[in-house]
Amino acid sequence: MALSSLVALLPLLVFFGCFIRRTLLEDRLLQQELPGYAEYAQKVRYRLFAGLF
Repeated sequence: MALSSLVALLPLLVFFGCFIRRTLLEDRLLQQELPGYAEYAQKVRYRLFAGLF
C-alpha cells in the first residue's frame, strides 16, 4: 500500500497465508500434546483476532 502498487500486496498475502497456516498447525499440536488445552480451546473461540479468527 505504501508503494501504491497491488504487486506489493502479494508478499503480504503470502506472509499472512503462512502465518495462518502455522497458527492452525500449532493449535492442532497443542491440542494433541498439551493436557487441558483442548478444553481451553473450546472456551476461547478466537486464536488471533477477536471476532475474526
